[in-house]
Amino acid sequence: MEGTHVVDVPMAPLADEGAPGSRTDGAAQLLRDEIRYLDGVIQSSLARKSVLAARLRSLSGEDDPDEGAETPHT
Repeated sequence: MEGTHVVDVPMAPLADEGAPGSRTDGAAQLLRDEIRYLDGVIQSSLARKSVLAARLRSLSGEDDPDEGAETPHT
């Protein structure tokens, strides 16, 4: 997607993460789930932004975003 950069950042383990039934294990999983959900929301929003920007360019007659831009002389 133009103008975006996605970075996958690994989650650092909590002190007792992974201990079955630990409070931090459940909390860590909830945080991971929330992060995955928010990442999906962000990606969806960026895709919608691109669609709307293309529609706006089309409606305003700016189909070619490079049109009118200076070109280097050879």
